[in-house]
Amino acid sequence: MLAENKICANKQNAARTGTKQAADLTKTFKVMQSVQRTVTTTDVPCELHPLTRIITRKFQGLATDNRLIMKAPKKKALIDLLASLPDMFSIAVTRKNILHGFHENGMIDTKFNKYPDFDKLLATCRTNPSNEMYKLCIDSFDYLF
Repeated sequence: MLAENKICANKQNAARTGTKQAADLTKTFKVMQSVQRTVTTTDVPCELHPLTRIITRKFQGLATDNRLIMKAPKKKALIDLLASLPDMFSIAVTRKNILHGFHENGMIDTKFNKYPDFDKLLATCRTNPSNEMYKLCIDSFDYLF
């Protein structure tokens, strides 16, 4: 099926993809982790926070159906985390933080945010390309792009 559709399968070590994938290189994960301790909904009563109210009711329904039984402190912490996610996302998932990952792996340049950064793309290779391979890439770049 792959050959019929002219697809070249490329199996890659999962541990290595984290060093090259733009989404994994963004600053969003680090920022989320840093603000996680400061963003909370515990100071807002459940009745006044719509998302906390919805999540709490869902947890109560799951407990009533014996589908999810949790100790109170764990349940409270999980409800707080889930209700705080929108606030954390608004801080962490910004255009600047997302673009960082695409700049890091060379998918887009830092000047125009439009074009691939050829040297950074090549830097993601495990081995250094030979001069012949490098020249072939340079010669083919316009066509490939």
